[in-house]
Amino acid sequence: MVEQGGPILDQVVRLDLATGVLTPWLTGSGQDLVPIGSTAGGDPLVISLGDQAVKIWLVTAPNQSASDYSGPGRSSSSALSWNGFNAVIADSGVTWLGTNQGLFELTAKSEMVKVANVTASPAGRCTASPG
Repeated sequence: MVEQGGPILDQVVRLDLATGVLTPWLTGSGQDLVPIGSTAGGDPLVISLGDQAVKIWLVTAPNQSASDYSGPGRSSSSALSWNGFNAVIADSGVTWLGTNQGLFELTAKSEMVKVANVTASPAGRCTASPG
């Protein structure tokens, strides 16, 4: 599919390095899909960038995903974006996401919880403050 600015990357695939087999894991119609990292359990996190909505998806198996975040689309000045290649860090069973809207923790229940109102990229060991 081609849009004004060029192709839309609307599918995430898994490559089995042992067999060379490509398996589609997530397909989005009319949305750019960008893998941004993986959870502590190894499941990919994918951001979908649409004009009307930006979503972050936790993909657990082929065509098995849940949206952990949904907010304004990329046409909005308040759209969520991530901070480069180190935006997602998995540490001690917790997954941290750095965005332009703050620092988030992906909980064991697959919920995104804002833990700080800072624009930051997590790096190294991260811990949640007690409370």
